[in-house]
Amino acid sequence: MDGLITNEFAYWNPHDPLAKKSSDWQMTSGSLFAKSGTFWTGVPDSCYNDQANPNPHSGNCTDSDVFRLNTAKKFSGDIGVSLRLKQLDEIHNTACNNGDTCWYGTHIWLRYQSEFNLYYVSVNRADGDVVIKRKVPCGTDNSGTYFVLGKYVKHDFKTGSWNTYTATAQTNHDGSVTIKLYDDNYSTATPIDTGTDHGGTNPHWSASCKTPGRYTSATYQPITATGAVGIRGDYAEFEFTNFKVYAL
Repeated sequence: MDGLITNEFAYWNPHDPLAKKSSDWQMTSGSLFAKSGTFWTGVPDSCYNDQANPNPHSGNCTDSDVFRLNTAKKFSGDIGVSLRLKQLDEIHNTACNNGDTCWYGTHIWLRYQSEFNLYYVSVNRADGDVVIKRKVPCGTDNSGTYFVLGKYVKHDFKTGSWNTYTATAQTNHDGSVTIKLYDDNYSTATPIDTGTDHGGTNPHWSASCKTPGRYTSATYQPITATGAVGIRGDYAEFEFTNFKVYAL
């Protein structure tokens, strides 16, 4: 059935009888709709015209310019996440470096602890690259700091066409964590990007940092704890389907 599945109103107002809650998904920003058998962002906006947030049914706005969706369930051990993804609007921008907007697009979350502590894989970006990153609490980017784990790899997508991606997270014998990204339309055996988190030092950490989940020092470790998975979107309208989580 088409229509709203859940939205940020439900997350921030869980006891409101009008809230559209989902047993499968949590949404800290934006709106998630069902559309002809797929999941859909709705037409993204930032709740303009003095609309601060979506109402219970996202009838006034979607706020999906900043789309933040994670599973309610948490997963342990080594896992893979696969999905089919279609970028609906044209986000390619050859001049994106000028405005620092190359990260606009769609991304997959792995071992999500919070919005400040996670792995993510950018698959459809404005610059046509893919990249694997780690975010840790404390910093200047939404109260966190990003670290590139893989390389920026040119692997473009076609607007309006379906792509099938798989992202995996695996803990190694030395405690490090390796993230791999596959484009299943090309190869299910050879990743298009790989990155390994050995932990490190966050130069933006300080004793005065109040970010939830902050580490007790500037040193941070790889994420080996149970965590959610999910999808992030930035100023991009898209659909996705066949979302699967499985053990490696």
